[in-house]
Amino acid sequence: MDERKSSGPLENLTIVEHGQGVAASYAGRLFGVMGASVIKLEPPGGAELRHAEPMLPGDPPRSALFEYLNVNKHSVTCDLSSPEGCDRFKTLLRDADLLIDDTPVQTRTELALDPDVLSETHPDLIFLSLLPYGSFGEDANKRAYEINAFHSGGEGYLMP
Repeated sequence: MDERKSSGPLENLTIVEHGQGVAASYAGRLFGVMGASVIKLEPPGGAELRHAEPMLPGDPPRSALFEYLNVNKHSVTCDLSSPEGCDRFKTLLRDADLLIDDTPVQTRTELALDPDVLSETHPDLIFLSLLPYGSFGEDANKRAYEINAFHSGGEGYLMP
C-alpha cells in the first residue's frame, strides 16, 4: 500500500477502515485520495481482497483489485477477536474521526463494533456502516457478491 501522505480537502481527517468487501475499501480509497489519513485494519493473514483476481505479476503475485482499492492507506494487522487486537483498535479510534465498517450486524457486538457502545466511548466518532442489505430485516446478515447484486438489481432477468 502506498504510504505517501497526500494533501487535499480532507487532510485533517483520520479514518479507520474495518472492512472485508469492495464497498468499504472503495469508500476508504475515496477518503484517501481526498487527503484523509486512512488506516486499514486487516486480520492476521491479510484481507480477503488480497487474493482477489486478477493478480499482478511478481513474487508473490499481488491482487490488482486490492492494490487499486488501497492506494494512500496504511495497513495495520488487528485481530478484533483477541484482547490485544481490541486494545489496538481502541487506541486507533482515539484519534479517528470516522470508522468505516462492513461487519454483519450479528457479529458486531462480539468484535466490539456495536455502534451504540462505540458512540458512548467515542461520542465524536462518525460510524459509516456499509452493509449490502441494510442493518435490519431478513437479509441484514447476508454478504453480497457480484452475482447477488447483478440479479437483485434486475439485470439478471434480462440475460438469456
